[in-house]
Amino acid sequence: MQPKAQTSNPNNIIYVPTERFREVCLRGGCENSKEINTLLDNLFSPDKPLNNFNCDIDILKDYITGGIDFELFKNKLKAYDSSSVCGLVWNVNYVAYRCRTCALSPCMSICADCFKNGDHQGHDYNMFRSGAGGACDCGDEHVMNPKGFCKSHGCDKKKVPNQPPDDLIKCSEIILSNLIYRILQYFRSQYSSIDSTLPNTLSRNFYANSLTDLNPYIDFLNDLCSIGTPLRKIFVDYLIDENFYNKKIQLEKERPCDNDRFSQKYNYRQEIYLKALEMQESIVIPDVFNDKKDEFNKLDHKNMIDEILFWCVRFEFPENLVKFLLSLLPDFRYKMIFIKSFVFQYNYISLMLLKSNSEHLSSKVVHISVQLFSNEAIALKAMQECNLLPILLSTLYNMIFIQTRNSDDKLLVKNKLENDSNSHLVVDPDNSILQENLYWLVISDLSNLLTHQKIALEFVSNQSLIKLWLDLIECLQTMNLNIRKYGEHVQQETPTYFSSFSAELEFCSSIMWSIIQHIKTNEQIDLIVSLLKFISEKILVWLNKVTLFDLNDANKIIKRPNFKHLSFHLPLHRYLSCVLYNSLYNQNVSLQFLMENILGDKLDFKEYILANILAHPLQLQIGFHEIHTNMWVRNGMQMKGQAMTYVQNHFCSSFSDADLFLIQVIAAHSNAETFINIFFERFHIKKWFLNSIRKRCRNPELKIARKNTDSVENLVETMIDDVIDSNESESNADDLDSAQQTSMLVGSLTLLSQILMIKPNLSLSNYQLTRKEIVTLLSVSDRTFSQVEESLPDICSLSTAKKFIQPILNEVSDYLQPSLDAMSIGNLKQGRYKPKDCIWLNEYDPLYVMLRSVKRREFQESFDRYNQFLEKKNPKKNYWPPFRLAKKTNEKMSFDEHSKELEIESKLELELSNKWNLLNTKLLHAILLNLLYEHFYNETLSEKILYFVIYILELSVYNSEVNSQNSMDIDTDLNKHQFDELNPDTWFKTNKIQDNLCTYVAFTTYERNSEFESVKLEASESTECASTSTSQNVPPFKRIRSGLTPSGSRDPSPQKIEQFKKVHVHESIISLLVKILHRKSCENDKDQVKSKSFTLEYHVDNEESISFKTSRVGDESDFILNLLEMISKLNEKCRVNIEKTLENINLPKANLIEKSLSSPNVFTGSTSNEEEMKLKKLKAKARQQKILAQMSSSQKAFLSNPINKTDIEAYKELAPPEKEVSKVNEELLEEKPEAEVSGELVDKISSSQINDEVYDCCICRLSSDDTPERPIGVIALLQSTSVLGNRESIRVENQVKKIVINENEKSYLTNNLCWKREDTRTRNMIEAFKPESCKYSVNIGWRGGVYAQMCGHYLHFDCYSSYRQTLDEQLTTTRSSNVEYACPLCRQTANCVLPINTNIPVKKAQKASLDLSPWNVPSTVSNVPAKIWILSSLAEKTQLPETNESEKFEDTKLNTTDEIYEKILNLLKFRSFSNSDLTSKILTQCKNDALTIITMSTPIEFRHIEQKSLPSHLHSIFKSPVDDDIVMFTSSVLRTQLEIDLMLLLMQQQGKQCQEKSSLPSTSQSENLTNTFNFKKKKSCFMPMLDVVSTHCRLMCHENKPHAKQWLMLINPALSKDMNKFLFKIGVKSNIDNTMEFFDSDTSEQANDSSLSGLKDFHQSILQSRLNSLNKQDDVPVLLRDPIAVLLLILVNLPFSLEKSVFTCVVSSIFNVVFIQSVVDLIKEFDDEEKEIWSNNTDDQNFSFKHYISHIIQFIKKTNHLKRLFSKNASTTSNYFMKTIWTTESAKNYVETKCLHYLNITSLLQSYLYDQDVLKNSMNSYENLIKYLGINSGDSSKKLNLKWPTTKPFEIIDFWLNELEKVSEAYSVQVNNLLNISFDRYHFPQLLDLPYSYSDLFSFYLNKKCKFCSKVPKEIAACLVCGTELCFRCHYCCDSMKEMNKKHVNSCGAGTLILLHINSTYVYIVRGKRCSPWASLYLDEHGEEDKDLKRGKPLFLNEQRYNLLKSSWYSHSFDYQSLKWHNTSLFIY
Repeated sequence: MQPKAQTSNPNNIIYVPTERFREVCLRGGCENSKEINTLLDNLFSPDKPLNNFNCDIDILKDYITGGIDFELFKNKLKAYDSSSVCGLVWNVNYVAYRCRTCALSPCMSICADCFKNGDHQGHDYNMFRSGAGGACDCGDEHVMNPKGFCKSHGCDKKKVPNQPPDDLIKCSEIILSNLIYRILQYFRSQYSSIDSTLPNTLSRNFYANSLTDLNPYIDFLNDLCSIGTPLRKIFVDYLIDENFYNKKIQLEKERPCDNDRFSQKYNYRQEIYLKALEMQESIVIPDVFNDKKDEFNKLDHKNMIDEILFWCVRFEFPENLVKFLLSLLPDFRYKMIFIKSFVFQYNYISLMLLKSNSEHLSSKVVHISVQLFSNEAIALKAMQECNLLPILLSTLYNMIFIQTRNSDDKLLVKNKLENDSNSHLVVDPDNSILQENLYWLVISDLSNLLTHQKIALEFVSNQSLIKLWLDLIECLQTMNLNIRKYGEHVQQETPTYFSSFSAELEFCSSIMWSIIQHIKTNEQIDLIVSLLKFISEKILVWLNKVTLFDLNDANKIIKRPNFKHLSFHLPLHRYLSCVLYNSLYNQNVSLQFLMENILGDKLDFKEYILANILAHPLQLQIGFHEIHTNMWVRNGMQMKGQAMTYVQNHFCSSFSDADLFLIQVIAAHSNAETFINIFFERFHIKKWFLNSIRKRCRNPELKIARKNTDSVENLVETMIDDVIDSNESESNADDLDSAQQTSMLVGSLTLLSQILMIKPNLSLSNYQLTRKEIVTLLSVSDRTFSQVEESLPDICSLSTAKKFIQPILNEVSDYLQPSLDAMSIGNLKQGRYKPKDCIWLNEYDPLYVMLRSVKRREFQESFDRYNQFLEKKNPKKNYWPPFRLAKKTNEKMSFDEHSKELEIESKLELELSNKWNLLNTKLLHAILLNLLYEHFYNETLSEKILYFVIYILELSVYNSEVNSQNSMDIDTDLNKHQFDELNPDTWFKTNKIQDNLCTYVAFTTYERNSEFESVKLEASESTECASTSTSQNVPPFKRIRSGLTPSGSRDPSPQKIEQFKKVHVHESIISLLVKILHRKSCENDKDQVKSKSFTLEYHVDNEESISFKTSRVGDESDFILNLLEMISKLNEKCRVNIEKTLENINLPKANLIEKSLSSPNVFTGSTSNEEEMKLKKLKAKARQQKILAQMSSSQKAFLSNPINKTDIEAYKELAPPEKEVSKVNEELLEEKPEAEVSGELVDKISSSQINDEVYDCCICRLSSDDTPERPIGVIALLQSTSVLGNRESIRVENQVKKIVINENEKSYLTNNLCWKREDTRTRNMIEAFKPESCKYSVNIGWRGGVYAQMCGHYLHFDCYSSYRQTLDEQLTTTRSSNVEYACPLCRQTANCVLPINTNIPVKKAQKASLDLSPWNVPSTVSNVPAKIWILSSLAEKTQLPETNESEKFEDTKLNTTDEIYEKILNLLKFRSFSNSDLTSKILTQCKNDALTIITMSTPIEFRHIEQKSLPSHLHSIFKSPVDDDIVMFTSSVLRTQLEIDLMLLLMQQQGKQCQEKSSLPSTSQSENLTNTFNFKKKKSCFMPMLDVVSTHCRLMCHENKPHAKQWLMLINPALSKDMNKFLFKIGVKSNIDNTMEFFDSDTSEQANDSSLSGLKDFHQSILQSRLNSLNKQDDVPVLLRDPIAVLLLILVNLPFSLEKSVFTCVVSSIFNVVFIQSVVDLIKEFDDEEKEIWSNNTDDQNFSFKHYISHIIQFIKKTNHLKRLFSKNASTTSNYFMKTIWTTESAKNYVETKCLHYLNITSLLQSYLYDQDVLKNSMNSYENLIKYLGINSGDSSKKLNLKWPTTKPFEIIDFWLNELEKVSEAYSVQVNNLLNISFDRYHFPQLLDLPYSYSDLFSFYLNKKCKFCSKVPKEIAACLVCGTELCFRCHYCCDSMKEMNKKHVNSCGAGTLILLHINSTYVYIVRGKRCSPWASLYLDEHGEEDKDLKRGKPLFLNEQRYNLLKSSWYSHSFDYQSLKWHNTSLFIY
């Protein structure tokens, strides 16, 4: 057999038959066979182009398989696949899975098939789209737990034959070995096109385009690899065989040839290869690796894989080639050789990465490296044999230290920190290496390697590696330095800061955490000490470089860092901090031990070293607060961006927490006084403190006074003060204003509190810290589970803290279910967690919230939520933040399960216990005392500062030693204590808080001299009349301060200085606390008796005091009182000092009783507060009654004086609006008895001639009634709908409509849908009967019908015209067309205004002759289209002839039934219009506009039956203005409105019924609809629609009287035969004659009207079509007509205001037809035997139920054709009721069920027409409906008293049956079909049932191919109505799919589609050209959405949301929901 494609042989190759080739291969003689060698040389010749790949690959397949079918060959080889590892390789965007439960490596991933076939139930897994490609690790025990393997992989899973037979595999070996070498030759030859001299000038797409010819061959190799182990082994054998590689090269080199052409080409290719090797740049080797320099830059290709990988690097890793190389990794031999080759190429890969223009090169390389380094055994071997770690660090060294790209692009620049003497080099964040994250590849691989413990330990223990790594880290120290700007704002903000943060996080922190997680045991203490020593030495070296530290300095002066410089990057400090923390946390070592080993011989200089190490972390904290104080505002917004990023959850653990812990460590091992001095000095607080003292001692008023004197001494003192002030301002460029100073005070106190109280989250696994983090997050806002998970501090990938999330959430929060609100779909809330009440009381920590607040408002939001919780208990308190106190070490642990963690925390706290010494410092106590003084006397400090002062004092007292014996004696003489007020260090004698609390300090101040006050008073009295205008408006005290005399002029006399005298105010901390508390208590209780004494009464050791200590809930008084109580317990002297302070208070005294939080009254308001509230309510009620009385008197005056029309305008200006009048009426009703008020109001209303129906125009805001001159309309939305068409007939069991999720399932398709049944009915009618009669016998609109809804607001039509004109000028983009608009009041979508026409009575029809003169369109309706205006012109030009019959029943109320029948007949014969129909052009225009919108709202193909017969240019209108299609369409509009209203009403009434097997829909749907849609909430639009439709229907059918004939067919069919003669007598012409007469009239206007000429041509076509259908002379028989359609057609042709007796007569007459139809349908269910029984089964009474059945059966027996149609054998009996014998009861139930739908419709119609309440919970009840309608008053169980027009109803029935018999002769098939399609009820419409798990749906559609082009669509969506698959967002896979999408938009949803987007899980609503995302129906286990599957968590169907979607579909409420509509169409054609 010759190989395939031999006919296409452009290279003239002589092919060997496959049998011959196979035979030679099996013999093993290929090398000696000349013909085989020739064949192979020709097939794989390097000179042969590879562009004819289709032909070549087919030939290769034939030779590989040995002639058998390729698919058969693959299946045979798969049986020998023995691979235990999956190894499936994928590229970008492949959907894979990652199970963290089974993962042993963070990079573990498995394919979808292995995941589904494995057991991962209950595991923590997620689905993800691969960003860089990957490979399946299933079966690899080094990467994942064997328990997670699928059933096909693993060492114990594969049991197959070891080796395939030679006859199956031998041919493959020969072909594939040569094919691989041919690919190698292709790389060599292809690389020749590259200019070796300019390697960096290649375009971005060069490499991708250069391998175009090779790609099909590599894809072929990948296809072969997918077969399994046999072929993989062949590839591996040849790729790693060094002999094969050398042999191939040698054979090619020595191959004899006839000429030198071949050898020249070989030499050329060899030269290219060697030159490419020479072009490889060598990296610079760091000095620490000089001994390994020869191994680094050595490239020695020993086998095929070495060179292929070399070319793979040079061609920038082609994806398909990488996939082929990785697919061979399951072979261990290949993996080891491949990793060595890859490591040797690594240096060149990094260099290429720096020079390449490819955007995705890093991802491509990581695709390879992650597969190699995830396996610990292989990675360890690569490290040992290939110097892997040195190579990686050398690569990073070259990136940072060696010049790259060009000479100007240097990564390292000089650091500008501190001063110009700085010798440190730092990376430039603007460099492309940082901006483009080019380092990410190497860092990712290094981080991946360090996840393996052995490699991490080797890295730490190798000093060379650690030193080199710290050298690299040093280059990032203080990068992105910010220098504060003064004066001008920075010109251009560079957004480089985020690249700096990313660099430190990825480059430094990720490696740090990877190392820390492996050094936890006590055996590794030496490594920890060594690492800490290296880090500390590197920090000191760096400090020396930046000139801040010099150990050789003899003075050891601690230098202050430059406060103008700020950098957020201190990686070396953070290394030191994190390693210290985890060493203390995990290992049994002390901090003192570590300090001694770290400092070594420098231990004597510990204070100096620690102070310098502290400098920059502390400066960073200060700078952080300076940024929030707006001190860096000139540097731009990027400074706040850096501050927010610094504390962001992804960075905080590695940044802010590490800095804070380092500060805590240094604070614990430094001198407390030194630390506090440095702390407050750098916070600008110490200077403020000293200045405040100096300014207090040097009164500024005296300074002003001195300037106005001539005294030399005063002048000298003033000059000295000025010099001091100027020196102070020059010494510090940062003079802070009061707001900035307050902010810095708060910042300093906040940081000090955090240093003392915060436990940084630096542990990889800590339950308590994780709990605190979660409580902090929930305190800011309620959060979803994913928000909690994502917002937790992200330490490293292997942190186990996240496993605590769910247990903690269960303990601390309450779960809030996803919310359901139909009107706020766009804001549907997902499942959230809310803090429990006990959490607010016991665990809410505002200090920790401040630490974690990215924005300052987050703390305020949490505190507001805290207050909201407390205000529910006691709304009157001004609560303080509940700052927590630290637990003492001897307190009992509360969590037994986490006791070990608590022990470790206690140990850690003990190691840092010396930090509490900060609270025992003189400077701190002096500052706190000064703050209390300023707050009490000057009130210049905010409450925020006060509660921090109280909190720090609490901490001081709480942690002090309770030992009164060691306290110093406090003298009672306050003046005995000697100190310098300007020197705060002398204020206190000791550092102990218990002593300093009682120490009094004399504060110098000035007060007015009392003698001067008397002089001032006399002067003011004497000059009071002579005061100038300057001093008139200035208070006396202000004048004194400004140096003015009472007369207004400056007094130069020096004696005036004596108006102030110097005094000393002695205060202590205790005295100030007591006074502040006293003042606050007086403010809270102003009504206290002032004569009582002020005392403190403590509740010691009782339950009430415990409550505050645990919950910390209280206001200012509570916290100060608690502090005083703590102070009193310190020692006896403190208690005595408090009592003495109370005695010395010279203020009004009052009682103060401690308020404890646990007391019963803690959450209740005081008695005075309650009385105050009551008083306010009484006053408010009195004012309200006064206003109501005034309104009542105004209303009475208005009602007693009727207003004339001439006074209306004047009244509008004076009288209140109608809304206010109605409001007053309501209030009057509340004040008077109901009977009295009702009579009074009725009299007043009648006297003032106020209409019953008054409407408020929502534009002009005027209230008026509806008049023909100024009609009012209701705002409505008309939309096309197909909801009704998607109902299933109740005749069949309600099927479950499921979406397809399996290839074996078929899409949902049924013929029982409503629209299909009705289309079948209509088609059969048209085939058998007259088209005109058919159109009056059925309704359309089951698909594409129109449904109207209104928002309930009204407007005048003239106001509406103005409003629309404005909108047309400013057309918004959110409307689907210019027809839509927003309601001016509620802003809901609308597109129409329907005239209400409620107050116009029925008038006599005007009498005139028929006028057919040409129509002239009035100017008032010039904007109405001419085609639509034709419909209304008949009303103006056509008048009824004068007849007595039209007047006979005009105003006479008929009592007899015969008279009613006759009246109805006359009303149908002659038109009956309302007065507005004939006279009001405005109202006529309004109705025409409404009909225009109705027409436009319906898709063209659904406006009539035979749309295909319409000319294309007339598709936008109906057939003819007098055509029957218009009548059918308009009546069908009413039918749609009624059917949907009925459906919604039934859903509401039956929503709470539980029926397992019923004709009603499921309970969940109905219940959900009941909750989301209330039938009574929205008034139906039926009556306005009926007005519009009836007007046009009467105009269209005024001539041939089809409805009069229909009525006669119902009441007396015998008279209907003479109907045409009767019409001829009254002088009415036919439709066609009138139409032709109109078009024959010749006028110039009509000749120019193209639309009218088109109508004329169309009428001619109608005439011809009717002439062609003359053979169809029969009308549709009565029993085949739709009774509801007949009812609506009759009603719309009757007067609009119809008497109820007339309506009841029409309903009962048509009900007779419904009843007989139901009986006929019942008889059709009988078999012949059953008919025989029932024909003789009659009652004694006439017209009983059995009598009707018997009579009809007997009639059918006498016929020929009907008898045949009704014949049925017992064996074919229908199984609908599953009964073989019909009882009377079952037959009666059957008939009643068939009649129910008609009764429901007519009941609803009656409630609309006569404004009656619809039956509540009685719909679908036959007896109740009959009584409600008044159809049958007899006993239906025996005699059916149907209201027949004659006494012989069987004659009418026989006539109807005879009609059936006549037409059955010619159209038996159609009649039989029509009889089978009975007029059934329908189930409620359904959307498709969706699978519970979204993975089932996603997996099916993920690779679902298009049925037209077999391609996988890029974006696919499923229609939830029918299940059709559509291309989404216009990503069409083919033109056929595009066309199908276009058709589906109208055919399925009639313009409204409900689509489920598979890739995003979201439902999209498509309304015309608009679309909007609705919500996701699938939520995870925590009630969250996962839009676009970003998290990949398992999703499950939320039934409540799906029911809400269904109810929105039923009720057509999408336009009324708060959806975000977009004008971007999802389907563009």
